[in-house]
Amino acid sequence: MKFTPIASLIALSCLSSNALSQAYSIEELNSAEVATNNFGLSIDNTGLILTSAEDVFNPPIDLSLLPLDNEQFIASLTDEEGVRNGQFNDTDYELIVAFIRASSASESPVAQQLASFSGFSAQSSELVYINGFDSINTDLNSFEFESDTLPVDSTNGTHIVANSEGPFEKFEYINSDNEVVVYNLPSYDQRAFVQVGENVTELVPENVVLGGNTRVAAISDSLQVVGTTSVNTTEAFDSAIENCDDDDVRGDIPIESCYRSLLFSTSVNSLTRNANRWVTRANVWTLDSQGSVVDSTTYGLTFDLDDDLQKNTSYFSTALGINNLGQAVGSSSILFNDTVITTIATLYENGESTRIIEDDDRLPNSAVAINDNQLVVGSYQELINGAAREKMFVHDLTNNETRFIDGFFDSSGTTPRAINENNIIVGNADIEAGNVSRRKVGFLYDYNNDTFTDVNTLVSCESDYIISEVVDINDSGELVATALTKRPLRDSKGQVLLDSTGEEQLIDSVVTLRLTPTGQEPLDCSEQEADPADERQGASVSLWLLGALFTISLMRVFRRK
Repeated sequence: MKFTPIASLIALSCLSSNALSQAYSIEELNSAEVATNNFGLSIDNTGLILTSAEDVFNPPIDLSLLPLDNEQFIASLTDEEGVRNGQFNDTDYELIVAFIRASSASESPVAQQLASFSGFSAQSSELVYINGFDSINTDLNSFEFESDTLPVDSTNGTHIVANSEGPFEKFEYINSDNEVVVYNLPSYDQRAFVQVGENVTELVPENVVLGGNTRVAAISDSLQVVGTTSVNTTEAFDSAIENCDDDDVRGDIPIESCYRSLLFSTSVNSLTRNANRWVTRANVWTLDSQGSVVDSTTYGLTFDLDDDLQKNTSYFSTALGINNLGQAVGSSSILFNDTVITTIATLYENGESTRIIEDDDRLPNSAVAINDNQLVVGSYQELINGAAREKMFVHDLTNNETRFIDGFFDSSGTTPRAINENNIIVGNADIEAGNVSRRKVGFLYDYNNDTFTDVNTLVSCESDYIISEVVDINDSGELVATALTKRPLRDSKGQVLLDSTGEEQLIDSVVTLRLTPTGQEPLDCSEQEADPADERQGASVSLWLLGALFTISLMRVFRRK
């Protein structure tokens, strides 16, 4: 491996931490038959892993929603009669899937929708579809795969919590020209659910105007779920709804389509989600063994908000983690210096919202996880050499002491994801310094011993993976990680494509790994003549971008914009 001076220092610093680490074996989830890119999301104490697959292979085609009366669409087909009979050759199938995905991205109200992200679970290496609100199309004998679904956490191997769109429903509308137009719209926009076996329970929001909005982030072994719920609507949203209710203003479209259009804006041919719709607050739901809600508590801000700001979306609270003591953590808004709205890490307990870190020099900050030892993990923003970097903190609620973690080096951006009961924290961090793009790797941070380790140094030297992020860890020390590797290029049916010479075409692919501790010391790969990761370093930037895009979509709750 070729080391830059900075990289050499990093490598030396990692050697000392490895002495306190153990090696991990790698198992890749069998996602190649499901989708090209598959992102790991969580692992519970039974070893159940949750993942999100992007653009699943072999999606169903709903003939009733294809524009088979459109001359331009028909002219693009190679076998019109076959398509009309539901028999698709490979060329037409690729074209139709591409058309449907483009219609989905533009939120067309009269087209079939295909999810960008679909949720799966895996107790072993095989993936099992998390259907959530999805329904069976009896004509196709298949799930619809219309609603984006993002599973986020599970417990006991039974209770899975996830975020999704409401199920899509088709209905007919007769326009002013007496033409029948088939619309295909979701029942509601963003709603969280709990799935236990085949039993799916919706987490209904406090404010249900146009369906409202709920999102979940985590579930404890005590069956308490944390997330956010809509509590109010903005004045602008109220006015827009009134316009939809007015037949003269709405125009020649069904009212359901008008309502749906209020959630998005088009700018420079790009569709974005409108933020100024619902006011949201942190929420804790308590479940029973069947997943039914038996109690719900909404948490506000750390201060009393003036009445005239109750409909202002700039002020929010959200819960992202919870322990088995019922202590939830996340972030909420404050007004800093009477002029700037920023966020603070917040503890939600016994109906009260409390600021965790009082240091105003480390704003904004947010908490993402908490364990039963009452260690709160989160991140804050620090200005280093003129650039804002995300850094990690660990706060001990038992003594109100905070430890700020540098990561691999002083200016290393460090993003924590989870903590287990052994006080091991996982996430991703910059392993290389630079002003433009920085290569990220998954890390383990041992709070008890204050050691920070690159997970890539704990696996086999012959590994053909670059582990860019460790997203979760259970109490047995098992990890779920996202990594980049080379896999054959496949078409929309999942069929491997060959080049002109009959050879497979390898492309960068994101895969989900289960890492299991072996109890042995990790090998020292530094003496090898060439590090296999060297050949993949050029691809690491694309993985960073894919990870960044997925993180953005997760924060925006999985919608494909």
